[in-house]
Amino acid sequence: MVSGEEADRSITETFTALRDQIAKECALKEEVSSVSHELELCEREVVVTLGRVHMLDKSATSEIFTSSHDMVESRIKPLYEKLQKLVSPNMYYKFHESFAHATQRVVYAIAFTHFLEEGVLISRDAVASILGVKIDGRDGFHLDLEDYLHGILHLTSELSRFSVNAVAAGDNKQPLLGSFNTLKCDHGAASEQLGTKIAEFVRTIDANFRLLNLKNDSLRRRFDSLKYELQKCDQIVYDLTIRGLKPIEVQGETDCKSNSLPDNFEVPVKKKLKESTN
Repeated sequence: MVSGEEADRSITETFTALRDQIAKECALKEEVSSVSHELELCEREVVVTLGRVHMLDKSATSEIFTSSHDMVESRIKPLYEKLQKLVSPNMYYKFHESFAHATQRVVYAIAFTHFLEEGVLISRDAVASILGVKIDGRDGFHLDLEDYLHGILHLTSELSRFSVNAVAAGDNKQPLLGSFNTLKCDHGAASEQLGTKIAEFVRTIDANFRLLNLKNDSLRRRFDSLKYELQKCDQIVYDLTIRGLKPIEVQGETDCKSNSLPDNFEVPVKKKLKESTN
C-alpha cells in the first residue's frame, strides 16, 4: 500500500507536469496570436491598396497589382511559414479561429487581383500555392475549404461595389467587361479578345454555391447575402442597356466561356463539404 507521503509526492509530480504543459500551450498560443495579429495588419494594407482600384484610374492599376503581389509574396507568405512551424497538423483547428478571418481576407485580396487581371476565378489550389500552404489537412497546415469560400463570397461583394463605382465614374464598360485586361478565347480556328462580364461571373458563382450542401452556419448566412450582390450587378447591366448606355463594342458579345470558374470548382468543393459534414 502506498504511504501518504508517496501519494502526496505523486500528486505533486503530476500537477507539476501539467503546469509545465499549460505554460507551454500558453506560450504557443501567444506566439500564434502575435503572428495572426501581424497577418491581420498585412492583409489590411493589401486590401487598402486594392481599394484604390475603385478610383478607376487605369494608369495606376499596374502599380496597384504589382504592389499587391509584392506584399503577398514578401510579407504575407512568410507569416504563413511561421504559422506552419508553430501549429502542428493535430493542433490546426485549436488555433484556426486566430487566423481564420485574416485568411479569408487574404483569399479575397488574391482572388480580386486575379479576377481584375485575368477575368476568371482563381482556384483554391492556386491560392494555397501562392501562400505556400497545403490543400489537404492530412498533409499539414492547409487552406481551410470554408476560408476559401468565405473569401470568394467577399469577392462578389467587392465586384458589385466595383460595378457601381465604375458607372458612377462614367465608365460603362467595366460592369460588362470583368477584367482590365482582355481574355483570349478560342472559337474554332479563330481567336478574339473578350472580357468576362461581372454580372455573369457573380451569377455563375451563385449558381455553383447553390449546389453545395451548406450547413446553417456563418458560411450559409454569408451566402444568403449573395443574391443581393447579384441583383445589384443585374440592375446595373439592365440600367445601362435600357438607357442605351451599353458600350457599342460590348453589345452583341457573348462569352466564349460562360462559366468563368475553375474546372475543378464545383464537384470537389461539393464533395469535400459533404465529407466534412459526415
